[in-house]
This record gives sequence, C-alpha cells and structure tokens, in this order.
Amino acid sequence: VSRSEVISHMRRAKAFIFPGVEDFGITPLESLACGTPVIAYKAGGVLETLTPETAIFFEVPTTRSLKEAVIRFQTEKFFTKELESRAEDFSKERFMSQIKSFIDTVSS
Repeated sequence: VSRSEVISHMRRAKAFIFPGVEDFGITPLESLACGTPVIAYKAGGVLETLTPETAIFFEVPTTRSLKEAVIRFQTEKFFTKELESRAEDFSKERFMSQIKSFIDTVSS
C-alpha cells in the first residue's frame, strides 16, 4: 500500500502493537505522530522512545502478556497532543537543531 494509505490506517487505529525488539524502532514513533498509542514489548529501543503516557508495555513476549496489555489498554486514556508531541521529540528538525547546538558549543 502507499505511504498515504499506511498513514490513513494508522490514524484510524485504536493502537499499534509492536511486539518486536529493535535498537530504535521508528514505527512506534510514526504511530505516535499519527496520534495512535502503542502497545509494546518492554525491551530495546522503545524503552528510550515510548513513555507510560504514550504506550502500554507488556513484560514478557507471550500471548498471555500481550492479551493482558490489550485489556489494560482498553481502560487507559491517551491524548493525541501528548502522542504527537513525543513523536516530535524525535523529528529530523529537532535532531538537526540539537546537533547544530552541540557543534556550536564544542566549536566555541
């Protein structure tokens, strides 16, 4: 499917389930940018990018643990502005600004 279709589906989703382990994991941040919270396995890069305000974590990679996380998710309330704001923390623009600031500091 096209990128615009993926974005459209992600915006309409109740949650994005991310059961994998990655060093960074851009897909959960793309979900947040669409205003969609994440249900994630509590390991790897998501521990640096997701927060309790943007995600529900499950502790062990089992069907039972994921099911319990989905049930907890149904009782939680997430706010689109918080989700989008967290994604913005990892934007290209912010990264470039922080790198420039660091270089300016080191160069002085």
